Amino acid sequence: MFRIFILSIYVMYIVNIGGINSAQANENDSYVLQFPEFHLEKREKIAQFQIIVNAGIVRSISNLPVGWRVTIDNDPSWTSNVIANVTVGSDSLNEKTAKELKLTVIKNEIGDEKFHFSGIVMITEDFRKMKKIILKEGDLICLPEGRL
Repeated sequence: MFRIFILSIYVMYIVNIGGINSAQANENDSYVLQFPEFHLEKREKIAQFQIIVNAGIVRSISNLPVGWRVTIDNDPSWTSNVIANVTVGSDSLNEKTAKELKLTVIKNEIGDEKFHFSGIVMITEDFRKMKKIILKEGDLICLPEGRL
């Protein structure tokens, strides 16, 4: 009986820690990430991208054309990974459609873990050769959700 009591207290402790962290991530901590303005050559298109969000989760992606395969891994550690690739070449992102793409994220800084993000964009002309562009935090546009 005593073991069950101790186990119950331990479980309540773990749940409360998670509850505190989840409660801190409220709607006021919502941000929208957008790609920077890409200057693509005439035949270049964006065929793949990856965005990593630390101390946050991805709530939604909007304005992504059909023909894309997307995986959003919102890890319980509050590190999220979005991997997307086009399945139909004609639906690749151009300068205009890349600018319209929006990721809504919820920030949740815990302890020393600070909210930041990075990414990789793969650009191609012919889907045989890819050019990699590494995006640092300053390369992505990040605004509070209500400011768009």
